[in-house]
Amino acid sequence: MKSFLLLVTNLTLFLFPARSSPPPVIRQPLGAISQSEQSLQYIVDQEGQVFNQASVSALPLLLMAQAPHNLDRDDLSSLKILNRLSNLVSTRVVGQIQDGILIIQTPTTQFLFNPSQNSDSWYTSLQQLIARSRIDGKLPHKIDLRFTHPIITY
Repeated sequence: MKSFLLLVTNLTLFLFPARSSPPPVIRQPLGAISQSEQSLQYIVDQEGQVFNQASVSALPLLLMAQAPHNLDRDDLSSLKILNRLSNLVSTRVVGQIQDGILIIQTPTTQFLFNPSQNSDSWYTSLQQLIARSRIDGKLPHKIDLRFTHPIITY
């Protein structure tokens, strides 16, 4: 009987996990990055991670010298600005960072932003500018939102 107890105490049980698949990871696209509008575009999520590729996309596009796998803080902030601006204009938003300034060109207006600036500080002002700021029925040529007060050029 004693030898049987020793045998039971040395027994190792292996339990197999239940058959289940891991939960799907849902990624919401924030925008796309690419070297040009015609080249392959990399879709980026809210955390700045590239998770898909597309040859054609209607998402806001940030033009970069090379498409990294993960965006740094300023690039991600720039893509968030592009995403917020795309809600205010009717055309596709394409931007590029030059000398630390985010430059966005639409068919009618050029926008200048500081990528490190909080978007909550300029969003409501920009909504009002786009909705009401017209001279002779035309939108401004340039809206510069890098500073405390926007600079508008017609």
